[in-house]
Amino acid sequence: MNNKDLARQVVQSSSFGKTNSAYPGQNMGLSLDQVKNLVDNAKKVQGVSFTSAIGTVTPNIQLPATAKMIKGFCFAGSYLNTDSFDLLINEEKVVSTGSVQAFAASTGKPLNAYFELARPVASSTAITLNYVSTGANTVLFQVVYM
Repeated sequence: MNNKDLARQVVQSSSFGKTNSAYPGQNMGLSLDQVKNLVDNAKKVQGVSFTSAIGTVTPNIQLPATAKMIKGFCFAGSYLNTDSFDLLINEEKVVSTGSVQAFAASTGKPLNAYFELARPVASSTAITLNYVSTGANTVLFQVVYM
């Protein structure tokens, strides 16, 4: 073991059991790289709330440039049972005429609290939701990503 590795080991062991506000995982004995990896790969949620109208509404959905992969999505709010949607990711129709009720968080909530849909993304990824409704309601669409 060289001097640099030995110094890192001493610094890491000295922080064990202490709270580091910048990287709280270090108080569990994790290295700084392990904590950064944990944060980078943690699931995050981006939600958009919109009011549906009679016809088609296309809300603006943007993930942060740091997003690497979409893990899934779900709907919540006061949707109508007859509402449907098309979900496009980079112009590829991922869900075509899907039932909002079937993908709602309140409908037999899935184990993860969202419906899985794994898709890699980049900063230029375009997510388009075409929401078709027969009435005005407040709807929440959530995308889970990492």
